[in-house]
Amino acid sequence: MQIHTIVDENIPLARDIFIQFGKVTLINGRNILQNDLKNSQNLIIRSVTKVDKMLLKNTSIKFVGTCTIGEDHVNKEELKELGIKFHSAPGCNAQSVAEYIISSLLKYSDNRNISLHGKSIGIIGVGNVGKLVNKYAQSLGMITVLNDPPRQRQEKDSVFDSFEKVLQCDFITLHVPLNENGSDKTLHLFNKNVFEKMNSEAVLINSCRGSVVKSDDLKYALGKKLIKDAIIDVWENEPTIDKELFDLCFIGTPHIAGYSYDAKIRGATMIANELATFMKVPAQDFSSLIKSDNIKLEVKMHDGDNMLDTLKKVTELLYNPLEDHFNLNKALNSLEPKKSFDDLRKNYKKRREFHIYPIYVNQNNRIHELQKFMSLFNIVLKTE
Repeated sequence: MQIHTIVDENIPLARDIFIQFGKVTLINGRNILQNDLKNSQNLIIRSVTKVDKMLLKNTSIKFVGTCTIGEDHVNKEELKELGIKFHSAPGCNAQSVAEYIISSLLKYSDNRNISLHGKSIGIIGVGNVGKLVNKYAQSLGMITVLNDPPRQRQEKDSVFDSFEKVLQCDFITLHVPLNENGSDKTLHLFNKNVFEKMNSEAVLINSCRGSVVKSDDLKYALGKKLIKDAIIDVWENEPTIDKELFDLCFIGTPHIAGYSYDAKIRGATMIANELATFMKVPAQDFSSLIKSDNIKLEVKMHDGDNMLDTLKKVTELLYNPLEDHFNLNKALNSLEPKKSFDDLRKNYKKRREFHIYPIYVNQNNRIHELQKFMSLFNIVLKTE
């Protein structure tokens, strides 16, 4: 019997990666139905596919893999009851999300004419993404305040601070899973009560899960100036987006913080390797899939430019989040905003991570100092 794998069509190179296991069928992730799985053994998804007993009962599915770090769209207990193996791809998009955060901070600094140096940033959730954001923020001269109750209980490390201290920071960025209950509940972690306790000059950044922030309460907080600004990549009730909330945000993007090409390939290959282990076949080497495009990027430096000026130029060249903001605004003003939201994600540009492209700059007497500084952000700087 030939093994049949159903794969979300939005996973790049999906057929190339999973063809090693047999027949591959690509389907829109939001449209995967039980009938599609009747004679299939493997299901490979992203975050838009809700997977539970209702979807999988009376099918032949034996393995479910999500090419994402989040798992809240999968009912793992019900899969366990059905005897179905499950894997996610922890850390696959950490670099992509961290680069989104840093690019957004730099763009905010430039637009609002404020210095990030000496500003405090609260990082809630210090896992794969939070650790990178912590490193990059410190490299910008920011004061980081870390909050991660599960890690604090486990490690008993004094590096972690209270939730209340985080609320007084100039910036707060969220990197937690969506937990609907329990001692580490994150559903509507940020609500009206919390916004009323925050620093009124604070900027909230959410790139984890939409429902970690109660949308109506965030809209209220921004409208009443309880906080200053918001940078939002994830939304409650996607693909239905609250246009009024979007209009209040400094940056609003269509759930693409972790959508670099490299992150998506990395997630898919991680799941392919887990599937190979499950099927007891040799894992393949996919390193050739993540290779640099033959593109030369150049930045012109001027005598008065400092290192931060150069970093802003370089990151804008590599990724400008305002482009995604403008594209989402256009989508939300279209006749079919839900479809347009999904289309933005389906047809998302081939965004590469910072390290992929060497950046060429004109020779100057500070090049070695600049190279060292840029390397803190995973950026490779070269001279002609």
